[in-house]
Amino acid sequence: MEKQLGRSVYLSLIRDRSVSLDEITAGTPVFLSLHMEEEFDDDYDKDIHELCDRLNDKGCQIIADISKSTLKKLNMDIDTLIKKLHLWAVRIDYGFTNDEITEMVKNNIVVLNASTMSIEEILEIKKHGNIMAMHNFYPRKETGLDEDRFMKINEMLKARDIKVLAFIPGKIKRGPMYEGLPTLEKQRFQNSYVSYVEMLKKYNVDQVYLSEPGIDEDDLDKIEMFNKDGIISLPVDIDPEFSYLLNKVLTNRVDSPSGLIRVMESREYSRSNGSEINPENNIERFTGFITIDNSLYKRYCGEIQIMKKDHPKDERVNVIGKVNEGYLDIMKLIEGKDRFILIQ
Repeated sequence: MEKQLGRSVYLSLIRDRSVSLDEITAGTPVFLSLHMEEEFDDDYDKDIHELCDRLNDKGCQIIADISKSTLKKLNMDIDTLIKKLHLWAVRIDYGFTNDEITEMVKNNIVVLNASTMSIEEILEIKKHGNIMAMHNFYPRKETGLDEDRFMKINEMLKARDIKVLAFIPGKIKRGPMYEGLPTLEKQRFQNSYVSYVEMLKKYNVDQVYLSEPGIDEDDLDKIEMFNKDGIISLPVDIDPEFSYLLNKVLTNRVDSPSGLIRVMESREYSRSNGSEINPENNIERFTGFITIDNSLYKRYCGEIQIMKKDHPKDERVNVIGKVNEGYLDIMKLIEGKDRFILIQ
């Protein structure tokens, strides 16, 4: 599965023109819910066919979330549904027995519920065909998965070569709660870019979907850079004297300790800047602070570091900026040899 931000499409939002398909680019993985009974009216069959045709024209990989009521409303069996709508896979919601799901996987790609099915159930079904596992999203505040459980489930699935899919909230909040649709509760109100990088880098998720429409263009650009080159973008506030560090690809030294990032290229950039580094702003170094070693640190003068935890003040170390508060979580994920850029 190609690394690309997935999108969620809802017929009701297309119908009322709250959103359009313009933001869905060619080849985008798409999650499409086909079991929202409030959408089941006389035009449902026609509208769903038209929507799937438009998505297929864009080359989208459609995973359709289905229930027994979906098949009843469209008057189709599962094989016919997949063929008629040109679905890439189906995600099984409520109403199906494990025996029925086992029959489905013999001829189709089936996505199981990673949040609610036991590993034993999933492995039994896996014996019979091609499966993946997708987590739920949670509209009600405080009901999203906690980190420990999420990581444990993902580790068990990945150890058995099962791809894991999950959701992060989008920009346009959906009803009835309008409080985000996260898989992880901690990401309910978090920046979409931060959530995306966390899902791939920290939680070992294979494919991430926006559960709601909309994302800021800046965040989308950051995601595309991360997907293409593995480069993490860190918005910062930095002393203008050190603006030469902005928008350059930097590398965390492979031997950096867990408590800070050591910029491999920092002294090279400092020398090329040509400025003398006198001691100043030698304050306590809190998490996210950006520092440079001054002339008192002798041969280390010019070394740039970013704090991944709090450190005491040091007269040999100047604080020159800080990572923006909302990006501290992904800053902490930067490991040895990882590349990143500082942006204003």
